[in-house]
Amino acid sequence: MLLPSPAFTGPPFTATGVSPSFIVYGEFLASIWGTPLNGDGTPGAFTGTVRLERSGDRGTTFLPVSIDGAGSPATYSGAVAVEGEDVNGAYYRFNCTSYTSGTINYSAVGTITAAP
Repeated sequence: MLLPSPAFTGPPFTATGVSPSFIVYGEFLASIWGTPLNGDGTPGAFTGTVRLERSGDRGTTFLPVSIDGAGSPATYSGAVAVEGEDVNGAYYRFNCTSYTSGTINYSAVGTITAAP
């Protein structure tokens, strides 16, 4: 039996690249933010773009989870929390597609386990 994990986090992005994959069972919340935190506790700034990706073939092929209004893969360039879809057993990862500066952190909370 899987229990909700406190969170999935990986090493922060300080260059382009992908996070370790994780498997989700049910709904989850994915977050992206910059550090260090500002004096008032709000997320710090970063210059880069990150997207959330999902694989339906056990991690062989990853595709963007969502598409923006222009039909392009949705990317995030600032602090954001995104509700994940209920696709049991799907593999997910964060993909930093461009990077200029700052430290980009990410996490996911839900019923999650590390991918093999």
